[in-house]
Amino acid sequence: MVYTEYNIKSAGKEVSHKMIKRKKLFLLCLMVLALLTLSAFLNYNSLNYTKNACTENNMTPKVDKSFFAFYWNVSCK
Repeated sequence: MVYTEYNIKSAGKEVSHKMIKRKKLFLLCLMVLALLTLSAFLNYNSLNYTKNACTENNMTPKVDKSFFAFYWNVSCK
């Protein structure tokens, strides 16, 4: 294949489009990871607040929780 000025410019555009797609994918993955981390952190803090509220009312908290505390249930007895 004979490389002309047009072919060289086209090849450069392909590379830059691939780099932009990679950056967008990386940023998307980073944002999803940040969202999951924030969600787990806030749910865990809510769980601790609820357990402490049971303890302050002289009750014993019974806790059922799932992985990363996404789902939890507290019973005060």
